[in-house]
Amino acid sequence: MREIKFRAWDKINKRMLFSLGDTEGTWWYPFGFEMNSKYFQKRSYSYNCILMQYTGLKDKNGKEIYEGDIVRHKDAPLEICTVIWDGGGFYARSNIEDMFYSLTNKVLIEVIGNIYENPELLKENE
Repeated sequence: MREIKFRAWDKINKRMLFSLGDTEGTWWYPFGFEMNSKYFQKRSYSYNCILMQYTGLKDKNGKEIYEGDIVRHKDAPLEICTVIWDGGGFYARSNIEDMFYSLTNKVLIEVIGNIYENPELLKENE
């Protein structure tokens, strides 16, 4: 079974929040590096966050792949691709042409950033 989890881009504080879980209408996230309850802070759900779902896959280096990640794909070595949800599945979409690549073979994929923290990577293909 695929692990269901999310991360969120906090538009106000300009930072990525990990390990989100829905608990009685509120979101919890760690603001420390250890994943234990003394580092969790309770916050109300905010429309100032953009949610991105974990694909359930990892790249060739073992890094988790989320929607919004920027990846290099071996089937498109000169292109930068963005991970999206489309038509019932996750794909790597080329930023040069309207091409979609599979994420199923982790040997072919390397996460190099994401669209919020590393937007300059998308300009490499312009």
